[in-house]
Amino acid sequence: MFNEDKSFDDPDDLEVKVAAMAGSLELTAKRKIKVVFPRVEKINFDTPKPVILEGDWKYYDPEWTISRKDKSRSAFIRNSIIKVSAQLKIKQALTHAVKIKLLAESDKKGASCESKDALSSQGEKNNINMEGKEKLPDKICAYEGHNGHDDAVEYTWKYVINGETYTIDPKPEDNKHHVYVLLDKPKTTFLFETVLYITCNAAKGQNAQEVVVEKIWERFRPPLDRISRIDGKKLKYWGEGARTNGQTTLDLIKNNNATCGAWGRFFLGALKSHGINGKLYEIVPFSRLDAIMLISKWKFVQHINSGKDQKLDSLRLADDFALFNVGEKTPAPYYPSIFPESNMKLDSIVMGDDKKTSGVLSRWSRIYRFYPYTGKWGNDGETYGKFWGDLFELDGIGGQNNPDPPEFFSNHAVVVYGNKIYDPSYGMGPYPDTAGGLNSYENQIVTGFSVYSREKGMPFGVRVNNPKIREIKKGRTYDIAY
Repeated sequence: MFNEDKSFDDPDDLEVKVAAMAGSLELTAKRKIKVVFPRVEKINFDTPKPVILEGDWKYYDPEWTISRKDKSRSAFIRNSIIKVSAQLKIKQALTHAVKIKLLAESDKKGASCESKDALSSQGEKNNINMEGKEKLPDKICAYEGHNGHDDAVEYTWKYVINGETYTIDPKPEDNKHHVYVLLDKPKTTFLFETVLYITCNAAKGQNAQEVVVEKIWERFRPPLDRISRIDGKKLKYWGEGARTNGQTTLDLIKNNNATCGAWGRFFLGALKSHGINGKLYEIVPFSRLDAIMLISKWKFVQHINSGKDQKLDSLRLADDFALFNVGEKTPAPYYPSIFPESNMKLDSIVMGDDKKTSGVLSRWSRIYRFYPYTGKWGNDGETYGKFWGDLFELDGIGGQNNPDPPEFFSNHAVVVYGNKIYDPSYGMGPYPDTAGGLNSYENQIVTGFSVYSREKGMPFGVRVNNPKIREIKKGRTYDIAY
């Protein structure tokens, strides 16, 4: 006998009362019988790729069980039929086989499903394959219920036997399923829910690839404060300064912070999660003599060199710094001798055959070690350089959820899609994937370069970026997201 499941674990006895009349005498009899209660114990979604459950940092198969509720995450391709396998458990084996048809009802388009064929069984556990009653929407959407968005899928489970329909456990409040509807079959081995959450909400209602890319990219563009983990924590670019590490999407999502490599993989993964191809490239200086790219903004100012007579004639004023006194011999002609300090302005007076020069400390700076300026890399790293120089680091372009990321790198990660260059770390682009496009990108992000010595193989100075010449290029490429 079946009845609505009120308490599967501890079912009540059902008291049956039988009455009969014998003349004027009423005869009654009572008997207790056990009611057989079914219950859905496991739900497995036939998702094309598994979804990582953040916090646990793994995916579950099956996605939902009676003992592990609200951890169900799955993704399906738009305009497809959802497929589900459910395990129906009966409290005790039946005395004879019966035919059971299972239903899962939801108010979300394409989410309701049913078993196509009635199951003939009398065993305690029964695996039932189910399919959607209609196709999922033909557009990107998310049934995820986070942060005020569309509610998650909540199934009301029912079974049909002998033409009668009964509601069974689990009830809707016990079986929320976070379902994401994608543009196309993912080109990744697994999916991160934060990536699905951002992309499906950014491109909600879209089904054209170019528009989807545009909508997703809008989340990465300024203002650079719109990329958050699914729990609301901001994801940062070099957010911990010199202590930042991590090159993967997992590093970025797990630690809320990572490098350009992770941000490149994060954006590439955002595209590939929807079946969109792209490639990750590193950007490096064009010349092998250029060691470091100085990321905007830096201020190139002036300094004073000694003259041809190899003697300092100029008079130091204000807070300028002089390596030599007036009349003192310098190690070589045209030797850097007087520099501005904290006010970033050269106040000294040029005299004799000394020369005022701007922008470059030339090869002589190697005598005073690398970087003839001062700062803390990433604001909290080790202090580098001198407290004087003709180059000063200013507050420049911000990165994702970080207004002042580190100011120089030997390489940088970008993503190329559709012959366009995207820089997700700084939200810059897209630029045409051409020499001219790279030069435009360079002029936006690079102030100058450090230079290596040919003979010593060591850094010896800096130079300003020439805006008319392309001085960066694409280096190694990666097509693996995450």
